Amino acid sequence: MEARRRRKARMDRDGSSERGRDGESGPQRNGSSAIKKLFFVFFVVFGIGALGYSLSVLRPVEMDDIPIFQADIKINQVLEQGERIIVGQVGPESMAIDKNGNIYTGLRDGRIIKIHPSATGELGVGLVEDFRNGPIPGVEPIDGHVIPRPLGLRLRGDILYVVDAYYGIYTLNMKTKEVRPLVKPDDVEPSMKFPNDLDISKDGKYIYFTDTSSKWNLGLFYYDVLEGECLGRLFRLTVKTGEIKLLASKLCFANGVQLSNDESRVAVSETTRFRVLFLDTKTGKVEKVTDVPSMPDNIRRSQKGGFWVALPIGRSHFVDFLWKYSILRRVFAGLVPYSLYPRFASDKYGLAVELDANGNIVSYVHDITGKTSKTVSELMETKDGALFAGSYKEPYMVKVEKR
Repeated sequence: MEARRRRKARMDRDGSSERGRDGESGPQRNGSSAIKKLFFVFFVVFGIGALGYSLSVLRPVEMDDIPIFQADIKINQVLEQGERIIVGQVGPESMAIDKNGNIYTGLRDGRIIKIHPSATGELGVGLVEDFRNGPIPGVEPIDGHVIPRPLGLRLRGDILYVVDAYYGIYTLNMKTKEVRPLVKPDDVEPSMKFPNDLDISKDGKYIYFTDTSSKWNLGLFYYDVLEGECLGRLFRLTVKTGEIKLLASKLCFANGVQLSNDESRVAVSETTRFRVLFLDTKTGKVEKVTDVPSMPDNIRRSQKGGFWVALPIGRSHFVDFLWKYSILRRVFAGLVPYSLYPRFASDKYGLAVELDANGNIVSYVHDITGKTSKTVSELMETKDGALFAGSYKEPYMVKVEKR
């Protein structure tokens, strides 16, 4: 028994000595372990962030000029009550209608289709005809992207004017289907990377068009959104002479284009700054800025003489947080595969805003459920007051009868 007591006493002394050397016991040791874990997590996170930063192809800029939209957005079900018109392929982004009620739109697979009216004259519900497909002859596409992507469309008489994201601007004769390049991507300096939309003066002398970016093409447009650099431009083409004048530069994701009724001003969407600019058509000087609640896309004239502005992508807390910090956007781009970017877009909502002739907000049309309409890229109003909503992403248009 005595030997056992001596052995136990010796073990207690050894344990006490060990604790003395460590300087820790009980809670102290647990606290030290927690600190070590915290440092480990910090270095792991820091390492992953550093890796993303170094791998990123982006060099984001500060975006401290994004407005906080505070006006009342009156909710309704106008777009939700519409009718879907299936077009067979995604992306009927822009639309044009002829005097016979035929509607033309371009799709992501490069086709331009013609949607006939029904036998009773109802618009948008008749035969869907492939009208034009294939590369544009005589034009070297941007970054070798052979498959066209028709975006902005305008119709004047028997001539359809098309802005193609990879081929620039061309005309399509509606009778002969002859294609004629009008503005090639390298007709301006630096060359266009993302031709987007256009409008034409009433006398046909001038064409106003946007190039969203001189750096990123359509296939990489999320990079332009994340990087935040304002590389967009607005040009004016004199049709007779072919002269192209730069009206405005340093635009932030220059997008939709629409002339005012008197053609003294041209409205241009700045998508990544949530606003519409109204510029003097002669000088390019910004005369008015209208903030909108979501990212603006194409702009078209309303029957009241104002403007319809499509708002395909909304704001989210996550994206707003990213935009506050350029370093986070760079790390994000380095870590997240580009194919996953669309998952972060807040695009499950149908929305467009109506502006009056002076650029003031007067009304909205919504589909808060997204069941009928979402990712609205353009709103076309017909003479009888019906609305047609295009989409850059969905395989349908939406028709809303006269309200």
